[in-house]
Amino acid sequence: MAGVAGQFGVHEVAIGADVTRVTGRCYTGPLRTGDVFRGAQASSGEHAAVALTIVAIECYGHLMDEIQEGLTARLTLRGTSAEDLAAETVLST
Repeated sequence: MAGVAGQFGVHEVAIGADVTRVTGRCYTGPLRTGDVFRGAQASSGEHAAVALTIVAIECYGHLMDEIQEGLTARLTLRGTSAEDLAAETVLST
């Protein structure tokens, strides 16, 4: 579907030294490795600009190249503004 942004609802966040891992659900997809999240909306409704690239997707114990909407997964992200992520944030490509 052209023009529809991929969205991922964050349930948990683990910020590491060089990557951030988020666990949650793909709201709209597909989401693929290499996709870049450009926006984050907090549960308060506040929007923030981010630049977080999906470097790995783990779904049901398997590494995958993409996930479709409705699936839960752990995404490994690399980029800027990860420190602003929290549970209930929605990331958008």
